[in-house]
Amino acid sequence: MSRPAADTPLPPPEEAPTPARMRRAWGETAVVLAPGPLAGARLYARTRGGAEPAWPLLDTEPWRSETFYDQSPFGVPSGAAPWRPDARLVEALAGIGDDARVAEVGSGGGRNVPALLGAASEVVVLDQSLRSVELVAAAHPVRAVRGSALALPFLDASFDAVVCEGVAHHTGDVERALAEVARVTRPGGRMYVTVYRSPSRYQAIYHTLGSALRAARELGTAAPAVARAIDHAAFAGYRAATRVVKRGRTGDRDALRSVYEDYFLTPIATFHRPDDIRALLERAGCVVDELAPYRNQWLVIAHRIHVPPSPR
Repeated sequence: MSRPAADTPLPPPEEAPTPARMRRAWGETAVVLAPGPLAGARLYARTRGGAEPAWPLLDTEPWRSETFYDQSPFGVPSGAAPWRPDARLVEALAGIGDDARVAEVGSGGGRNVPALLGAASEVVVLDQSLRSVELVAAAHPVRAVRGSALALPFLDASFDAVVCEGVAHHTGDVERALAEVARVTRPGGRMYVTVYRSPSRYQAIYHTLGSALRAARELGTAAPAVARAIDHAAFAGYRAATRVVKRGRTGDRDALRSVYEDYFLTPIATFHRPDDIRALLERAGCVVDELAPYRNQWLVIAHRIHVPPSPR
């Protein structure tokens, strides 16, 4: 498919925004941690002009989640226990075209990137955690962008496929996150989305045991020894349970720790019924091809049929 002309070239690497600068002002500029010019640089025209961010950057739910995942990046591949792309994701991306452009919204440490690179000629990944973006940029030949899933720094209909796996439910505004995923998908393009399902066993665990563990972590300032002891005991118990239930995750302590923190300690998690997810995507101009329970989430495969007027 034809690409838009790169009429707004990005600065050369030595002039690109530094991570330190972007910690002060991200949201006003798309941060691309990759060398050289970007093919189709008009992708980033929404923010390169210095536009104001679409939601406040401080004292908000998204800010809490950003801070958590900077400290605890999720899904960082490990030599001892490498992440394997989910078979359903590989299947959903099959046949999208040799010259396809694919985006992942909420890449974490890059566990899905090998599958994306195997399916498309151009891959762009985005995460609100600068640490996660740096890890992906250092490990893979992709365009790694720091930004918000609630205000994607991409033009409408920019991608042939968009992956948003286990991310929208951490934003605090799943409706807006799904609308943004739909907006940047071209008409006819595919979306692969997973969101926490309701009701589910994990929903109960997150709001009971998880709530207690998050409260214990808040003791870190006033009673750090107590907080560490609780955390150590809880993680040891999780490792023991995992050794029985999910043997494949026990080979690498750091990888298991990443899952534990995402499962129990993430500060934002919302849970959704299937009819609500279907309605949100249909409102955004999509047709849902499949919506099925998958572990503790809903797995949604959809395609875009038209582009409704942008709310911004």
